[in-house]
Amino acid sequence: MKPLLIEGAVDFVESFPEMQAQLFDRDEIRIIRTGGKYTERMIVTIFNAAIQIWEILAKEYELLRVGLSEEEISRTYLFRFGLGLIMYLLWWIRGGSQTVIRIDRASNDFIDLSFAVYATYFDGLLTRDDKALWAHHNLVAAIVSFRNYFSAA
Repeated sequence: MKPLLIEGAVDFVESFPEMQAQLFDRDEIRIIRTGGKYTERMIVTIFNAAIQIWEILAKEYELLRVGLSEEEISRTYLFRFGLGLIMYLLWWIRGGSQTVIRIDRASNDFIDLSFAVYATYFDGLLTRDDKALWAHHNLVAAIVSFRNYFSAA
């Protein structure tokens, strides 16, 4: 039996076009595709989407969600996984937003993503998988940015 997080891979991947349209405008998509510097609006959008995913997952797993500081939220596995899902979406946009044909690979990507999330608690991720390394690197940077953003606010 696959964990709930992995079972959701198909639904998540199938929602990519809708999520892209809801989260980013045409100029922002161009920034993502060309590797440009993300605007503050894009960063806030990414953080808000990750928090929404965290809230949904925490509710599903019946975990405490109320009264946590952003620092405490950023330490939770489910927030980091939610942020990792957004990294996965960004990878997809970066690659041209092509229709995902091999949905079975999405489950494998989600397993890799879970390892990348676990690795954020340690010194790094040991793998040759480019997508997992990219997700881990950007996930670590996003967690630091998230903490800095909310500590400055």
